[in-house]
Amino acid sequence: MKNFFLYLILIIFPILTMAKMDPKLSSAEALIQKQFPGAKVLVQTECKIGEEKLKAVGYLIQKKTIQSENHPLVPLIANFNKSLWTLSEIPTKLSYSKGGVTDFLSDFWNSEKSIFEGKYEIRCATPNEDKDIITAANGEFTESFVNRKTGKHICFQASGVYNSWACFNLNRNTKKIESSYTQMNAD
Repeated sequence: MKNFFLYLILIIFPILTMAKMDPKLSSAEALIQKQFPGAKVLVQTECKIGEEKLKAVGYLIQKKTIQSENHPLVPLIANFNKSLWTLSEIPTKLSYSKGGVTDFLSDFWNSEKSIFEGKYEIRCATPNEDKDIITAANGEFTESFVNRKTGKHICFQASGVYNSWACFNLNRNTKKIESSYTQMNAD
């Protein structure tokens, strides 16, 4: 009887594991591990971005801490095109006509305890169609994305307190991930 249960475990467990694993997603995470060895994925959101509706994943990772950094949090977007994953590190410094911030992730790192804290959100959204990500809430499109249909964007939460977002999309001319929409709010 023991052998029968062992047989079931050895046969069924790998099948269940394979059913849950998306091979394309695991390839993106392998690319993250190659570029940021030992990094831990904290949050991820899948999205079909841009007019081409390319498969993409927004990630917030925690890389191994290096003493000279303010924090080890890194926003990334992996996009899948022509059977290859491309990884783009997202800049944390934001500026636009209404202001800016030097690091939109600083609210989410407790430097005293050296831990990631707070609920963090990455959204697959179309600005002005999302209840929170709207130009009426102090947001604006970047020059490359103004006055045109842009499909979905990957939007990173840019404040732990205020309704602030940093959105990114695929530029149809350069075919690179770039800032597409910024919304910053504060007192």
